[in-house]
Amino acid sequence: FQAEVSMMARLEHPNILKLHGIMVAPLRLIVEYCPGGDLFHALKDGRITGFAMKKRIATDVARGMLFLHS
Repeated sequence: FQAEVSMMARLEHPNILKLHGIMVAPLRLIVEYCPGGDLFHALKDGRITGFAMKKRIATDVARGMLFLHS
């Protein structure tokens, strides 16, 4: 876990949240603030509408994943 957190803290990409730290008890990752909340709830609550916006989000997620796998 410690090696993964160390690696995540060094990641810099516009489509990946910056890891600022961790809490041990309870175990939590501390990431940069997202004013709109998390993607799961934005989709679930219907705040993301329109094909163009959904396509942009899918593209941004794919770019972040490509960075992580390169």
